[in-house]
Amino acid sequence: MTTLRALAWLLLSVFLLVAGMIGYLPLYLQSHQADIEAAVGKAVGRTVAIDDVELGWLLHPRPGLSIVLNGLRVSNPDWDTDHTLGPHLLEAERVDVTWQLRALLHRQVRIDQVVIRGARVMLQKTADGRDNWQLGKDKDKDKDKDKDKDKDRGKGSSKISLRIPTVQLSDSQITFASPKAPVRRAEITRLQLDGLGAEPLVLQAELIINQTPLTLNARAGAADGPAGARWPFQVQAQSAETRIELSGSAPAPFASTGLDVKLQVQGPTVVPLGQIQTT
Repeated sequence: MTTLRALAWLLLSVFLLVAGMIGYLPLYLQSHQADIEAAVGKAVGRTVAIDDVELGWLLHPRPGLSIVLNGLRVSNPDWDTDHTLGPHLLEAERVDVTWQLRALLHRQVRIDQVVIRGARVMLQKTADGRDNWQLGKDKDKDKDKDKDKDKDRGKGSSKISLRIPTVQLSDSQITFASPKAPVRRAEITRLQLDGLGAEPLVLQAELIINQTPLTLNARAGAADGPAGARWPFQVQAQSAETRIELSGSAPAPFASTGLDVKLQVQGPTVVPLGQIQTT
C-alpha cells in the first residue's frame, strides 16, 4: 500500500506540474509576443507581425500541443517598393506551430510542423530576376555581423531551425505576379509540403485554378545525393481525365535553366489545361 500511495502522489504531482505549465503558458506567450515576433522575423529575415498569440491543440497532420499565431503577417523584402500585390509575402488568419520538445533541453527551438489556415500567399518576381519568396537575411548585411555572431557562440543563446518536417495549408489563396505575365491566382483547398530544409521535398496539393480543380503531386531532391549531383524532380498533375507527368533534373535546386526534362500527357482531351491557362 505504501508503494501504491507513493506512486499515486508522484503521478498527481506530475499532473499538477503539467497542468500548471499549460495554465501558465498562455500568459507567458501573451507577455512575450514581441519576443516571438522578433524570433520568427530573425529566422525568416523579414519583419513579422502577429495580432495575438495563444496555446492550442493540433490534431492533423500529427497531434500535438501548438503555439497559435493569429493574424500573422510576413512582410516583403526591403527592396520591394512597388507593392504589386501588397506589402506582405504572407497573411494568415491562423498558424499552428508545434515544436520538438527534446530540442528545448538544448535551448533550441526546432519546429516540428506548421499548419496554416485562411492564408494569402503573394509571390512576386521582379524584372531583374529577384523573388520575394527567397527567405533569409541580406548576405551583405550579414557579413558585417559575422564577428559578433562568433563571439556569441557557446553562450547558450536559443535559435530557431528552419528545417520543418511538415507544412500544411488549407482554405488559402496563392497569387503570382511577374512583369512578363499576367497575375495568376489559385485557391488552395489543401496543400502539404514535407521535408522543408531536408531533402527530399514532397508536395501534395488540391488546387482550383480558374474554377478548374487540379491535383498536384511532386517530389524533388534526394536525401543521399552526392555533392555536385544534379537535382532530380518529378511532378504529376491531373485535372479531370487529363494527366501530366514531368520528370527530369536541374543543375541546382529550383533552377529554371539547364533543365533535363521529360514530359508525358495522358487523357482524351487537354481542355482542362487550357482552362487553367486562361486568364
